[in-house]
Amino acid sequence: MGMNQLLSPNPEMNHIWHSIFAKAKDPIVIFSKNKISDCNQAAVDFFELSSIEEFIATNPSALYPEYQPDGRSSFEKAKHMFALSKKRGSHQFFWVHQSANQTLKRVLVRLTDISTDGDEIFFGQLYSLKDPKELLWDDVDKLSTSNQQLIKQLNQPLSQTGNNQSEYELLHQHKRALDVSAIVSKTDVNGVITYVNDYFCNISGYAREELLGKTHNIVNHPEMPKEVFAELWQTILGGNVWQGVIQNKTKTGQAYFVSSTITPILNDSNEISEFISIRHDITELYEKENIILSSMTDHETKLGNKVKLLNEIRTGKYSQLALCRVNEFLNIQRVYTNQNYLTLLNELVSFIKKNLPDGIDLFRVNENLFGLLLRKTAYELDLTVYSKELNKAVNRHKFKFNKIKISLSTTIGISDIDNTDKSFSDASLALSYARKHNLQVSLFQKNNNLQGEVLNSLIWVQKLTDAIKQNGFSIFGQEIYDQRGDYYSTEILMRYKDVEQNRFVSPALYLDYARQAKLYDAISQTIIIKAFGFCLYHQQRISINIEYDDIANEATKNLIFTMLRQTRLGHLITFELVESQRFDMESERLAEFLNELKTFGCSIAVDDFGTGYSNFDYLTRLPVDLIKIDGSLVKDIIENEKHQAIVKSIVSFAHELGIEVVGEFVASKAISDCLTKLNVDYLQGFYLDEPQRLL
Repeated sequence: MGMNQLLSPNPEMNHIWHSIFAKAKDPIVIFSKNKISDCNQAAVDFFELSSIEEFIATNPSALYPEYQPDGRSSFEKAKHMFALSKKRGSHQFFWVHQSANQTLKRVLVRLTDISTDGDEIFFGQLYSLKDPKELLWDDVDKLSTSNQQLIKQLNQPLSQTGNNQSEYELLHQHKRALDVSAIVSKTDVNGVITYVNDYFCNISGYAREELLGKTHNIVNHPEMPKEVFAELWQTILGGNVWQGVIQNKTKTGQAYFVSSTITPILNDSNEISEFISIRHDITELYEKENIILSSMTDHETKLGNKVKLLNEIRTGKYSQLALCRVNEFLNIQRVYTNQNYLTLLNELVSFIKKNLPDGIDLFRVNENLFGLLLRKTAYELDLTVYSKELNKAVNRHKFKFNKIKISLSTTIGISDIDNTDKSFSDASLALSYARKHNLQVSLFQKNNNLQGEVLNSLIWVQKLTDAIKQNGFSIFGQEIYDQRGDYYSTEILMRYKDVEQNRFVSPALYLDYARQAKLYDAISQTIIIKAFGFCLYHQQRISINIEYDDIANEATKNLIFTMLRQTRLGHLITFELVESQRFDMESERLAEFLNELKTFGCSIAVDDFGTGYSNFDYLTRLPVDLIKIDGSLVKDIIENEKHQAIVKSIVSFAHELGIEVVGEFVASKAISDCLTKLNVDYLQGFYLDEPQRLL
């Protein structure tokens, strides 16, 4: 190929391309036949080498680690990237390089195929990044750094570049590289286009003849603010370089985004003679940024989501975090339509925003949880005080949707921010503590026992999980006697076998953990099976405690009915409803369940009567055979005359309905005699019998 074919007929433009390549501040590398054939000084500096000659002599494999962050072999990924560049003409991707001293450096690589006459040549541009995952507008700006402060020198005489054939060939290669990889145009001082390269024509969809003689208004997108262009012209007419992102449009109206550097070119009189603009297509990066921003936004409320919240915590701009739980939201989702729920959700968000002072930012963490971040600059605000005010405001307000007025309540956990995700964990612990102890607001403090409670919970969950697999639960029994002291029945009690301490543990210590970990159903079903086994073997009357969760779980209900059908023991079994568990005594589900139990000959008892939602009315509507008076009324019945009166009334009313009465917590002969005198039918307690292991 002759020299005249290699060079542009315009010597001044050839000088421009050479200057851009040599003086660019971002690394540029040219690859030929899988080797480095040329580079600029910025590449030498980036890789901490001593000279361009040393760089060219370096095997490319020495410039990257063995593996990339995505787990792929650097060698194999490099082959793939070159193949994609050859297929597409140009390709950009994230990459980790290593310098001569083994320092890892993250970059965005733009690789362009500039092969000619059978020679496979690639032009590589490297843009240094903080972290590929953090590629936002500040990184997009870096795509233009190769164009800063270098075009001012582009109008130097051609003679300064040298004139031997090798330099001309290198000059042509540099020119082609930039021409292929960048969108280039020149205008006169009035902004009239005097030159565009092929890349400009290809991306805009216009022919060169349609662009020359026009201004850049032909490609400016109508959504670009006019203030941007006013600032652009003010900058370049003042002799300064302008950099920024511009949204353009193609001939067909499709939007594309370019990172632009516009530089005034000065003549020998130091006057502006023209402007040169070098742009990089960042449409793909812009779309990726939109995806990133979208992934940090809650689509239902348009608030920042948990990802955004955690990112903001890491910025160091905030001093405190509050997690605000809307206690009723999960139940509202179950009962009402999704549209009603969304209406209520957005009304709540609007209400909180209306009451949100400057200095506190709002996020949505999940379905029923919001996050509040207090900025360090908001010295006058106290997040704990605000949280209490927010709590009161939400409680007082009546939220409306679908002609329904509803009250909401919140529980809030607060933690100080130490610039790590631990702040979120601390606030979560404070929230859990507030819920457990029925507090509206709880502040995490390092000297409280929140971590200990969580650790205890984790330990119990593991113990219970192992016990389910290893038959680690036993049944105990406490006998019940009539007024004459004759045996009547045995109440089945659940116990966990603590092998390490060689003791049996009451469910009061672990049942809440079981529910939180969703292990309760498996444990309850184990106890039910053991209870039926004991009853079948001994053929004696027993009572089994039933909680709301048992009735709500279809598998547990089916197990009970299956065991009753197979064993035909219904006439020996009493099912005790634990009233403190707050059954909905008016629900059709409960009535259907109890009536079906009665078809098997079972008896129905209400445990802990006198607490919770005790109501004599439901005793007239449900098939109840026994009530067990709550121990709180029995413990001090000897000294407490009011408790004696209450028990006497309960017994009298129950007997009127044909319901028998059991007195629990009989700890002495005096209590036994008192209950007998009050006509209580059956007695249960440590005075009569202590719980004993059955199975």
